[in-house]
Amino acid sequence: MNRYSESSSRQHKRHGHDSVDMITILLSDGPKSISQMEQNFIELPRRFGMFIELFDREALEIGELTNLIYDDLQKMLRKGLVERHGELYQLTQQGQEKYSGQAVEFQKLERLLNNLASPLTVGKVSLAVHLLLAAVKLPAGIISGSIGLLNDAIDTLLDGLSSILVLLGIRHRKEKAANVVLVMLMLITGGVTVVEAVNRLINPIPPQVDWFPIFSALMSAALCTGLYFYQRFVGLRSGSLSLITQSVDSRNHIIVAVSVIAGLVAALLDFPLLDTIVGLGVALIILYSALQLAIEIFKNFQSGENDLSRFSMGLSQRYQQFRTNQLRYWLLFMIDEEKITQRKQIIQRALQVLDFSANPALAQLGLNKPTRTADEIEHALSMLQQNGHLKGYDPMVITPKGYKKLSEIINHRKFFRTHFQ
Repeated sequence: MNRYSESSSRQHKRHGHDSVDMITILLSDGPKSISQMEQNFIELPRRFGMFIELFDREALEIGELTNLIYDDLQKMLRKGLVERHGELYQLTQQGQEKYSGQAVEFQKLERLLNNLASPLTVGKVSLAVHLLLAAVKLPAGIISGSIGLLNDAIDTLLDGLSSILVLLGIRHRKEKAANVVLVMLMLITGGVTVVEAVNRLINPIPPQVDWFPIFSALMSAALCTGLYFYQRFVGLRSGSLSLITQSVDSRNHIIVAVSVIAGLVAALLDFPLLDTIVGLGVALIILYSALQLAIEIFKNFQSGENDLSRFSMGLSQRYQQFRTNQLRYWLLFMIDEEKITQRKQIIQRALQVLDFSANPALAQLGLNKPTRTADEIEHALSMLQQNGHLKGYDPMVITPKGYKKLSEIINHRKFFRTHFQ
């Protein structure tokens, strides 16, 4: 009788995906047993801070993943993609040809991702978006007479120039000089728009509102939202203060676009003064952002280092916190599961489990480098002790509070599986 569950096909159907392609990649570097492939599968989410042991312990205990792999291997055997030698499976010539095609696609994907994460690419995209928005917002502002939209259009036009400066700065390694010019442009723009807004406040001109200025403001809000996340992500990833500066400006444009829409709607309701107030608000936002960035650049010139920590995105911070918590709970789980009590052994075991260098799928995407250090694991153990989940040093013992936390995590997952699957 086969030791794998006969329910594998039902489980495979319930998972709703086909892992044949992944198995082909996992077997690309040589024969593997099902248990070895199962470990490779588990490593994929683990690389991004998600531990299946915590999320789906029950699924591992009843062998769902094992059965899923076994079911797909039977398909591959029938198609002549793999052959079996005892407990080991390996690709046939036909399977190797299938893998070769996949490898080419992975290489293309890796190049594309690296290109998209390049500061130069971000600069080019920013330039294109700013020129497009300026081409839409400038005539919309002139036609409608909206001071808020006109100020935003002028700022967007200058952002196109800023993008060119950023590109030149990145290409010729002159980012500091580009940052200075960017902030000066923001200060000048803010000053000019303040003067214009005050003038309109003294000599009001009611804006003409129709669909075109509202459409341009909505378009600006949508494009600038995407641009903000793109610039901020790559800026933080590459340590580029120029991209961070541009992301601040993109964030301002989102605020401005929403404010402009509010001003235009107010004009429709016979309250045109709000548009002038919005224009003044736009100018003050630009000036405030420019002053913040000027201070950051001044600090950068003094220290010679970019401290971009205060520009971290909320989503990124929450993800990092999630990864930190998951590491702690997984260490607690591992101490309980493997009965390891010596601190040094725990750290060595964690580093071993978090070593992805031999995972073919992650290697294809260049994601097989270590993501945790001994110091981070040491810190996680210290936090578990501070929180009362562990006590002692050598040996380390899980406290009743620690066991309660483990139980909460596991029971929460069981509740989810019972009620939502």
